[in-house]
Amino acid sequence: MPIHYKTVSVKEPDKFTCDKCSKIYEMHTCVRIKHTFGYDAPPEWDMKAIDISLCETCLIDIGTFMKIIQGQANDHSEHKGSERLSHALECASSFSDEPPNFDSHPDNGKYGFWKVVGMRHQALVQTDHAQKARELAVNIVNDWELCSIEYLGPHLPKLMSIV
Repeated sequence: MPIHYKTVSVKEPDKFTCDKCSKIYEMHTCVRIKHTFGYDAPPEWDMKAIDISLCETCLIDIGTFMKIIQGQANDHSEHKGSERLSHALECASSFSDEPPNFDSHPDNGKYGFWKVVGMRHQALVQTDHAQKARELAVNIVNDWELCSIEYLGPHLPKLMSIV
């Protein structure tokens, strides 16, 4: 039985306008955030949806200004285009694939609960070393970026419990 085809036209985004600087850019430089707020948001934001499009330079400006990422962006108001982006991407302290060295964590040797925080994930693990806490978290999810680890103590805080 032969298959019959029809011609279909598809629209594909070509350019976008940055919501912060209002400049028009090629689509491949778009950083898009689509999110619907849930029960962790303040009540007036619950179930509100946002759709934000940023150029990479504005993302770096916001990230360095809010100290979410580290870089050497000295001027947050002037776009330097690909120069600032390439510098930030080359900066080893900002975007390193290597995990930080947790061997010198001040709470190493204390057995208890550790909170491992990544860009998209969080885990609560029980061990006595920061590096081991990270390894246990990675075994659960396999992709942790910009990881930080905090020792919570030998017992869970009163608002947390194991289910």
